[in-house]
Amino acid sequence: MQPLNLNRTIAHSLIKTPRLAVLAIVLLAAGCATQNTAPAGSNLASQNARINDATIKADQDSFNRLRKRHEDLAHAGNPVSSYGMAKAMCWQDVAFHEYTRNDRSAFPELALKESSKLMDLVAAKQSIPQDTPLLNGAKRLREDLWQRAAKLKADAGYSCVADRVGCAEVRLSHAGHEYVQGAGFREEGSWRYATPYIAIAENLLSSAERDAVACRGAGTASPAAPAAAAVTALAPAAVPVPLAAAPRREMVEVPVIVLFDYDQSAARHIRPFSRESLDRMVARIKSGELKPVRIELVGHADRLNATGDPKYNDKLSESRTQTVMKLLTDAGVTAPQVSSVSRGDSQQIEACKGKFRSVHEERECLLPNRRVEVRVISEVNATAR
Repeated sequence: MQPLNLNRTIAHSLIKTPRLAVLAIVLLAAGCATQNTAPAGSNLASQNARINDATIKADQDSFNRLRKRHEDLAHAGNPVSSYGMAKAMCWQDVAFHEYTRNDRSAFPELALKESSKLMDLVAAKQSIPQDTPLLNGAKRLREDLWQRAAKLKADAGYSCVADRVGCAEVRLSHAGHEYVQGAGFREEGSWRYATPYIAIAENLLSSAERDAVACRGAGTASPAAPAAAAVTALAPAAVPVPLAAAPRREMVEVPVIVLFDYDQSAARHIRPFSRESLDRMVARIKSGELKPVRIELVGHADRLNATGDPKYNDKLSESRTQTVMKLLTDAGVTAPQVSSVSRGDSQQIEACKGKFRSVHEERECLLPNRRVEVRVISEVNATAR
């Protein structure tokens, strides 16, 4: 029997006491640097041992040690937008995402080990491998996206978008993991579970391609057309004025997931741990560390709908997006480009098709679907970090 086949059974026992998963999210989201004497590392408890507070607390310490190490590397002058640093954080993000979804496979542990390896290389000032492994037997999906990532690595503007390329590759590996897991366990088919992560990768690559073009043009003047050159030759000689290269901007994408209570969209019904994540991102902006150039919001709802109105979840997801947008606006967070879109219940992360002992259990299982994805693409003020 594969480890994942235990997933739903154990998940249901934990759903009954969701405080365990919530506690893990709260501690990590708060960026706690726990005091402990254990050596730094990424080892999580074995899949079948995550059943009590002490074990989960030990796992929290593992996550927090790696998060603290990443922060220390950033404070030591390693740009968070570099390929290695960005990938290290994205591996931590997907590991934590799957851990809190009670993924009982080896994927969370392997993802944390990838993060740790990359941070070792960054700390040692060694070159970062440009390949991205497919963890836990993940399938290589969407070859066109992998090729777009490879093309960007050869682009003259790559240095400006390396963080997004690295995170897109991590998300593709994550999608491949979901595809394989879905093929072996979930009824609806594997593509449905891979699609949200493929969409994230595609969005990252699209924005990277757009900004790579701008980065290429920032440092050099475009060559003049032949006709224009001929006219210039006839004009009186002038003292040449060299074009100053525009300063290179360090860009980073800061993602936040805002989760809502069942059938709710008001700010008071945002889950506390995700509200704290949003508030921390706002604090980084207000401190001057981040200067947003683009803000993207995508609203979602879970699949439940007892109203009889087929458009109800579309409206609910739109209302959630408006709530988060208002929170950002009221906090004084703005950007030259702001976009929002609502997906209704078309992009479910967790299907929750098992048998539940109560309606509450099913609703808690569906929590990851009741979300607003916030992506803030920002310039980084290194002196404010």
